Amino acid sequence: MATSKRAKHGPEASRELQVVRTADRSDEYDYLVQLNESVASEIGVSEGNLTLIRSDGPELETQIQARLQLRDELGDDEVGIDFTLRYALGVAAVDDVEYSAVDGPDTVIVSSTENQENRLRRRISNRILGVRPEVCRTRMAVHPDLENRVCRLSGNTMDLIGIEEGDRVVIESPDGIARGRKAFEIDHESRERKEFQRENDPGRYVDCYELLDLNRIRETDVDIPEIYLDYDTRSEIGITDRHHEGTCCPVRVYRDSYDQFLRLSDSILAASVVAVVGAGVSLGGIVGMLLSIVAGIVAIVVLVTRSQRLLR
Repeated sequence: MATSKRAKHGPEASRELQVVRTADRSDEYDYLVQLNESVASEIGVSEGNLTLIRSDGPELETQIQARLQLRDELGDDEVGIDFTLRYALGVAAVDDVEYSAVDGPDTVIVSSTENQENRLRRRISNRILGVRPEVCRTRMAVHPDLENRVCRLSGNTMDLIGIEEGDRVVIESPDGIARGRKAFEIDHESRERKEFQRENDPGRYVDCYELLDLNRIRETDVDIPEIYLDYDTRSEIGITDRHHEGTCCPVRVYRDSYDQFLRLSDSILAASVVAVVGAGVSLGGIVGMLLSIVAGIVAIVVLVTRSQRLLR
């Protein structure tokens, strides 16, 4: 069994640990990384917090955040990582050796990290409405999506995170966060354009499956879902200084719960305005008329503010 390395000590301590699969996972709303309590305490992470996992692969460095779960049956040199995350990072676990071409399990660097969502109102709406992140592989956007604050996802991914076309999502890497991107499905035209790019300029539009040598983990020619992002969005989440201008990076994608909260507020507002106007009509006279006018003005102001927010 590999011996873990203590990469750092102190408030930003990190550990190099051998990868094993997760066991007895009890969280249906996030991907997990598991440590025993002693290692978690040394690194400075607590159960339920986001934890950073980094792989220094031969071709490129990959990293992703995951929710920490404590499992004391793990050894001091082990880290349990969900299969989706292992595939996103391009690393093999002890149990993968039986089904793959790897000679042995890989190691990763595990350390503490900050939640990129630092806006209190969004954290509250995330908790109230609930979000279920999916992990996707970044690809360059294709026309006509450039500079339009949109992204493209597979239909299955949109279903899993609970959105429809035109809904807004949050895209998150360990280095940054992009909020309020409209999500659209990767349609046939967009996929054809992407394939044309790969075939005609493979040096720029790289094959992530080959670059990460995922075939050594599973010989399926299948990767995690893609997300098409333009340069501005990749820059906002802090990955453009990485390999190939931020492509092939794993990122967390989830529905924008604050946007959903605003939509719910709009519905409540509309019902309230109708009720107030109806009450004003019933009252009649100057009081009823003033009540209806005030309700109408409030509704207009709120809707205009909401429209401006949606256009940003």
